[in-house]
Amino acid sequence: MSVPSVSWRELAARAVKFRVWTEGPPLMLAACVVIASLAVPPTRSAEAQSSGEESVEDLVLALRSYKLTSEELPPGYTLDSEQAYGNEAQALENALTPPADPRPAEQHLTSLIDSERIVRLRQVLLHSHDPTAPVMTFNVIAFRTADAAGRALDDPALLTYIGPSDTLTRQDASPAGEGSARYALEVPADSAAEVARGELMAWRHGRVVLYAYTDTPAGQPQAAARMTELAARVEARLASRAMLPSMVASAPSYLPNAERRLQLYQALISSLPSDESFPALNPTSVDTQGNAELLNDVGFFGQGPFEDPRALYERLISRERRILGVTKQFLPRAVAPSGGAGTFPIAAVGLTLYADATGASEAMAAGVPEIAQRAWEEISLPGLTALTESTPMPTLAEQTRGFAARVTLLDGVVVELRSLRWRRGAVELSATVVSEFGADVDELLHRAADRQDAAYVARPLAGY
Repeated sequence: MSVPSVSWRELAARAVKFRVWTEGPPLMLAACVVIASLAVPPTRSAEAQSSGEESVEDLVLALRSYKLTSEELPPGYTLDSEQAYGNEAQALENALTPPADPRPAEQHLTSLIDSERIVRLRQVLLHSHDPTAPVMTFNVIAFRTADAAGRALDDPALLTYIGPSDTLTRQDASPAGEGSARYALEVPADSAAEVARGELMAWRHGRVVLYAYTDTPAGQPQAAARMTELAARVEARLASRAMLPSMVASAPSYLPNAERRLQLYQALISSLPSDESFPALNPTSVDTQGNAELLNDVGFFGQGPFEDPRALYERLISRERRILGVTKQFLPRAVAPSGGAGTFPIAAVGLTLYADATGASEAMAAGVPEIAQRAWEEISLPGLTALTESTPMPTLAEQTRGFAARVTLLDGVVVELRSLRWRRGAVELSATVVSEFGADVDELLHRAADRQDAAYVARPLAGY
């Protein structure tokens, strides 16, 4: 997840991965999940990508230039966050984010694969000074073929999550690209008498579909016009560019296919600590950490040796042979409405899987800037380029490392981050705590590390 600098009053909300429910109304936190069927992690098997699989990671690099630029943002709007989803990560989000969807993640994944969809990049836009202004998103989705992209214009469920009770109505669309479509969306709210509304405009460039979404709340008729203007600005930039080639690059041979990656995500989730791990904290989210997400966030994260996405690609794929990761976050049971002491501490635990112990060891030996990006992805604290290495206490398993950072948030509140990372075989484990500066968090940090280590030892990934 990419999240810009925020104040301490927003940190508790921004610290977990946002999902824009059916693209707009309202912003919701990903739910903590319990997957009872995952008691036995799948064993390692013949799981490599076939030679015909296209690399999600290379596609992300190619699609970055399709994203909104700062000059194309609607007046008053800023880029709030970004996400990138391979099919398996998208399937998990569809199945697990509240309100609950009765369809399992495997069914969502099958639909995505059958549609020939490969990867989706999303940018979330919020108004900088009007909290009542509609939420907007801009999305870039790559399909295997132009025909598959064309079919998605006629079936927006191939583009975004459409709930079982949601209603779509096709509308007239302004011509754009090689075909366009526009839809009005109605989403039942908590009360049966309430309906949240939005509009979606999609258009195609070869095998890439771009779409803009906006909430259309009552009393704000300008929302739909703002979305149309945004789409026009993007189309003016992209109209003359060359189409994405039919194959950007083949997938690295060590990476499992999407079905296996979904299994691995589910197995890692089952190896995270329980919801009751911290007496004073509530679980608030389980977040996927795919390679696509990290590569998409380069530049958004900040300065450093991995400001170039190709440099990070070479490290993740060529040297570390990274597969995927998950994190689970916890917030105080009673967060103060206006922030303050009740906002902290925040805790996050995580697991990252590599193809083998050699790659995991390489990842554990990475420089501080790369470790800072990992920690930032896990807990979304601005300013983590200032991360420094500290003496790890306690020492856990193999290659234990400790890190710390002191960050001043926008409204002057100073917070401190403490993090431990260690390795078991091909898996990197982590525990991170953010607190107000000066608070004693040693006990909480050690508890987080102990709970994560014990949970993984009890349910390790077979073969890794």
